[in-house]
Amino acid sequence: MPITFGKKENLEPPLGISYLGAVLKDCGHDVILKDYEVEDFSQEELLAFIKKNIIELVGISFRTASYRSAKIFANTLRRLEKPVIIVSGGHHATAFPEEVIKDLPCDIVVRSEGEDTIKELVSILESKKHLSSVKGITYAQGKNIVRNDERPAILNLDTLPFPARKMLPYERYSVATILTSRGCPFSCIYCDKGVSTRKVKFRSPESVYKEIREVTNQFPGKRIYFVDDHFFLFKSRLNKIFDFIESDNHKFNWVCQARVDGVDYEMLNRAKQAGCDLIMYGIESGDQDELDYMRKQTTPEDARKALIWTKQAGIRARANFMLGFPISTHRTIRNTIKFAKNVPLEVVRFFSVAPLPNTELWERVYGNSIDISKIEWDKFDFYTPVYSTPELSSDDILSYVGAGYIHVLKNKVAIELLTFLPRFIRLLYKSFKSGKVRGNISIVFPSMVNFFIDLNNVVHLKRLGKKINFMIRAIYLEAKISRDRKA
Repeated sequence: MPITFGKKENLEPPLGISYLGAVLKDCGHDVILKDYEVEDFSQEELLAFIKKNIIELVGISFRTASYRSAKIFANTLRRLEKPVIIVSGGHHATAFPEEVIKDLPCDIVVRSEGEDTIKELVSILESKKHLSSVKGITYAQGKNIVRNDERPAILNLDTLPFPARKMLPYERYSVATILTSRGCPFSCIYCDKGVSTRKVKFRSPESVYKEIREVTNQFPGKRIYFVDDHFFLFKSRLNKIFDFIESDNHKFNWVCQARVDGVDYEMLNRAKQAGCDLIMYGIESGDQDELDYMRKQTTPEDARKALIWTKQAGIRARANFMLGFPISTHRTIRNTIKFAKNVPLEVVRFFSVAPLPNTELWERVYGNSIDISKIEWDKFDFYTPVYSTPELSSDDILSYVGAGYIHVLKNKVAIELLTFLPRFIRLLYKSFKSGKVRGNISIVFPSMVNFFIDLNNVVHLKRLGKKINFMIRAIYLEAKISRDRKA
């Protein structure tokens, strides 16, 4: 498995470290942000960079699937003649702070929200005082590991500075991200609430709109992605944000995430008028048994209505589906794939279920019966099934991911191929007008981009023989699904 460092495209900027950078900068510290998802990584260049800039503390934020890369990064830093303090944070570090300190290795883990903690931590380190007073951290003390008390949540998000976006290579991102709330009140078993809790904290409409203006001024033409777990959760607040946008006649495009039971036709029309051009729905399943199992508190009919309203409002819809819950069977997964084909959506994503740490799903799959030091964390990427169910092998689950894309998109891809010439002319016109090709391709050939890029994401690390076997199996399963529909 190659290191997941290096230039990539079509990614969103890391918002968490942007907030931490802004907080530390406001306190007068010299701060450098690096995003090795889009920037080239070299171990020797990293060491030279640390020495040249006389860096004393390095923070590492990583996802579960990026644990291996974070470990390589930390071990590289340990080669320095003059050691630096290594601090890690994020969902995975919050879930396993002691293990991360031992294995990464790092000196300190910042658990949960990091802004107040990192500010106090750096101040304590500068004054050479003891770490025992800093809430929200776990740290190494000789051969022992100490876990300090929890830090109270940040209740007033308006007190935080806006993220330090100019410290990142924003030209490499397809969107600019804005967070208007933290938390989600729902209790889906696959969701980690270790950092973003069930208690929802909202920013004021005034603060949100001020940040919108700053982002659109700094990065003209960049689409905004509101990364809230459920952007439509507090509708009266959202209406006030829309009021600001409309009263100022401020034009920009934006996307968001929403629950299918949290939207209505009226709000979707307001969102369209305010510039919304895509909503991402975490539908997860088209089978009621699976929805009940994951405590989604929605129905397939909720999803159908939301997608119809979204289309009627003139907003594109993307639907995410998860295949391979512990109770999944051939029948339930086929129900999901058939459902996805029969609802109006522009983009579809099928993922393999990943039981992330600090979730109820993790407890149901692993409990306390697994040695986490032996887990291959880079497989927790939502493209690689990590377990089998009583009826489905991990290969079955992966093959159904491919079958899902084929079943839902094959006719749409065929239509785009049949109308290739006029679409290609349209692509040339839009690219000439905007000066950009990327982005316009997905507008002119949405299903082809969806089909080929997402299928490639599933198999891109596999050898040729396994890719061929995967496609044969996926085509076979899709044919069975098609026969089910005709029966």
